[in-house]
Amino acid sequence: MKKLLTFVFSCLIILLLSGAILFGLINTSYVTPIAQWSINLFWPNKIQFQRAEYDYPFHLRLFAPTVQLGYQPITFAQMDIWLNQHPYYAGKWHIDSILLDGANITDRLPSIDWSQTVILHQLAMHNINLTEDDYQIEGLSLQVKNPQWNMPQQKIPFGELQLSAKTLNWQGEQFDQLLIDADYKQQDSTIYGFSFAWRSGQISGQAEQYPAGWSLVNVTVNHLDLSKSVSNQLQYKIQSLPTNLINHINSLDVLNSNISWQGIELINTDLSLEDVQLGSPWPYSGEVSAHADTLTWHGLQWVDPNLALNFSPQTIRVSDFSAGFWQGNIQLSGDISPNDVHLTNLSAQGLKWYGEHQSDWQDLPLTIPNWHSLTIDHLSLDNLQLIQLAKRPFWQLTGLNIEGQNTQFMQNNQLGLWNGSLKVSANSASIGDTRTSQAILEMNSNDGIWQLSRAFLPFEHGYLDANAQWDFKQHSGPWQLNIHTDSVPIGILNQFINLPFKFEAVADTDMQLSGLGGSTAVIQHTLNGKVSANLREGTLLLEYDNHTIAQPFELNKLQLTADRGRITIPEIKPDGIGFDATFGGSFDLADSKAGTWTLTDHIDNCQTVSFDIWHNTTQVNQCRKN
Repeated sequence: MKKLLTFVFSCLIILLLSGAILFGLINTSYVTPIAQWSINLFWPNKIQFQRAEYDYPFHLRLFAPTVQLGYQPITFAQMDIWLNQHPYYAGKWHIDSILLDGANITDRLPSIDWSQTVILHQLAMHNINLTEDDYQIEGLSLQVKNPQWNMPQQKIPFGELQLSAKTLNWQGEQFDQLLIDADYKQQDSTIYGFSFAWRSGQISGQAEQYPAGWSLVNVTVNHLDLSKSVSNQLQYKIQSLPTNLINHINSLDVLNSNISWQGIELINTDLSLEDVQLGSPWPYSGEVSAHADTLTWHGLQWVDPNLALNFSPQTIRVSDFSAGFWQGNIQLSGDISPNDVHLTNLSAQGLKWYGEHQSDWQDLPLTIPNWHSLTIDHLSLDNLQLIQLAKRPFWQLTGLNIEGQNTQFMQNNQLGLWNGSLKVSANSASIGDTRTSQAILEMNSNDGIWQLSRAFLPFEHGYLDANAQWDFKQHSGPWQLNIHTDSVPIGILNQFINLPFKFEAVADTDMQLSGLGGSTAVIQHTLNGKVSANLREGTLLLEYDNHTIAQPFELNKLQLTADRGRITIPEIKPDGIGFDATFGGSFDLADSKAGTWTLTDHIDNCQTVSFDIWHNTTQVNQCRKN
């Protein structure tokens, strides 16, 4: 018994002496080889270092360690390891934390996945510069609780993480002061908070991951500046991202920002999106509101615009849109779908458009979208002014008012007044030198049967009165037109009809025409009716053989008949001092070569000049002298 006690006591002494010696050694210059030998026991040829330090009881610091993790070796400035107070249990070594400090990495972040033999409770990295093909990170710091690498190509381990970086460059875009606090998982991750600076703006918020994609939560963007050139580049870069990366926006506020995107430029805009489910061609659901100092679209500038939208799978509901435009203002509300537009209200007041240059025309959105239908319940355009001075004939409309009720302007992609009533009036209108004041047009349509119930255009010494009907819904489009004029100036026709002479006159006419309007060819084949006219106070400007003659004239009881596009004008002699002429002819609208319509002037006994109106030619005939 005594010998046994002596043996046990001796063993304890030896163990105590061994522990004392080992403890003493690890606090001397022998700590480096002891640490290298110990690490190689568990991770052979994985970690090499220049020097080690030990802080009792669980902290080991390695200087200039080189870590081999299956890719290229990575050398850090320093590596700190904190062992668990129970370093080995349940068949595995437990490490509380590893800190990797200072490195330039050109492949990917190291995958410290030794889960077969080691459980790592926390991984931290500090002052890391990381470069890959499409992005670079400078000054990266990362802390991950319970890191897990589940995929060979995984860049960042799963776990509760905090990430910061001085700069992140992705495809030429620089993000500064990046901060992320997240629970990163293989699915259903959560970003508790993120923030960064980009393009002069500050962006912050939260996000949640769902099977369908990420949802942005309480995101705020302040003072962002996206120019047109930048936005064009971004569109190509965004195409490289997964299409379902972000599929929902819980809340997004853009404040005090300048944004140019897909032809729309917003200056100093505030934009809010709530519960937006993204889809194509527009969001499936959600609310959007916006305000800006100016909005520019297709060269047109809108001042102080306000917009409120509600999205549903097939419809955008415009709750309100208002803006200053062309020195006036405009408001609208209604529903827009991919094929149809139904506005409950469209109103504008005081708009002024001056077309002084050809470029002014180019800025106008003259192309009509390919909508199936366009309906406006209440249309009110008041006191508009339109002036066109870019090309002749010049024209202007002043004090233009347009009022419509239950109007449908498109049906089956065909433009026209298909339903509803419309009233158009103008205080003053002119084209060239022809002017009218207090003109009014009233029309209505029922299921494609359009009627011009009243058209009254007063002139300085006369007026024009007309009514018409056109059946849109029939493919053949039967129509009829009745016009009566009294002392109406008709010289403006010189601007639109190519004639071998010029003329000025005032006309008293009665016109009744009808036909089918399916196409231009159909009209030419089906035109019927008659026109009777008296032309007074007229002047013909006749030019031939370097001669110019201004010939006063009158033309009374002119008759024109149309039968299926064949026009007949019985020969008649214009009245005028020293004017010996005949006027008349017949031709077919469907045959531009056949027929004749002439004004023949007998200058003297040996010369006649024939002006062929139908073919726009002039012929001078000389008689033979004996």
